[in-house]
Amino acid sequence: MLFKKRFNKFADKRGTWMLKAFEDALVARLMPHLPPWLETYHLTLSTLFWIVLILLGGYLATQNINYLWIMSAGVIGQYITDRLDGEVGRAKNTGLIKWGFYMDHFLDYLFLCAIVISYWFLTPYEYKYILFVVLGISAAYFVHIILYFGVTGQFEVASEGLGPSEFRVMVIALNTMLIYLDRIIFVPLLLIFFGGNVFYLIMSIYRTQKKIWNLDMRTKHEQEKRSYRVH
Repeated sequence: MLFKKRFNKFADKRGTWMLKAFEDALVARLMPHLPPWLETYHLTLSTLFWIVLILLGGYLATQNINYLWIMSAGVIGQYITDRLDGEVGRAKNTGLIKWGFYMDHFLDYLFLCAIVISYWFLTPYEYKYILFVVLGISAAYFVHIILYFGVTGQFEVASEGLGPSEFRVMVIALNTMLIYLDRIIFVPLLLIFFGGNVFYLIMSIYRTQKKIWNLDMRTKHEQEKRSYRVH
């Protein structure tokens, strides 16, 4: 029963991120124009197509940096379909709540891996190890979100005003800078991104563990009060 309630709560992702108002307006504009045959699972599984596009763009960019536009197009496409899949599912009452939760977030992780692999193609050999660390930190953030959901039943996709949408914007901005500026700036930007990733994860975990600690203490005090009343 608790598991079911948690997935019902999941219908509304928690958290506030900078692009949320823009996304809500975009979804409201696009929803009436979607074809009738389009289902939530089509949008969820389309991430596989965007992953191929991202990998293709990253690989071809080793020969011509302008192919990063293909990678950016894949990021934008995944951004739109990922934002629409839940809305379509709710509008059509598809009922794939658990399937959607599982597949959506598993494919989100593969999407993240595709971005890291694409940058692997462009990274000088002596700095490639940084991408392994970036992937590990990003995976840790996925674990952090899922564990918080398991403990509280609240699925928070954003923290400190940042979420998956802002991450996608940073990737597109990085690609654009690499196209119009020299590729030599890639390593400094990668190091900045790495440092920001570490700082953001530490801040998120510190804030979350403090909140869970307070929840435990509140539960403990309530139990002590009930025990005192009984005696």
